[in-house]
Amino acid sequence: MFIDASALVAVLKNEPDAPALMEAMEAARGKLRVSPIVRLEATLAIARTRRDLRSAGPATAEDVQIANDLVDDLLDAIQAQEMMISSSMGRAAVEALATYGKLVGHPA
Repeated sequence: MFIDASALVAVLKNEPDAPALMEAMEAARGKLRVSPIVRLEATLAIARTRRDLRSAGPATAEDVQIANDLVDDLLDAIQAQEMMISSSMGRAAVEALATYGKLVGHPA
């Protein structure tokens, strides 16, 4: 199962769907995959949240490091493995976005 950055961020920010997402991740422990881009996007989102909570100035290197540590700890906890994304996988992801993405009104 491929884990998207938004699912990791939801868990780390304890959003309303976090318990269900974490339950699904725990059930698939060891079979989960992420890409380096997912790691980057999740880290960026958490660093941005830390900055926004402070409501002053840009994010700091410390914000980014703490966010990275939180993402790494979660990925370790769910035993997610990093995988590379090929061009064909990227195209398939765009097709899935066009069908199932929130941007096109799907409730996923």
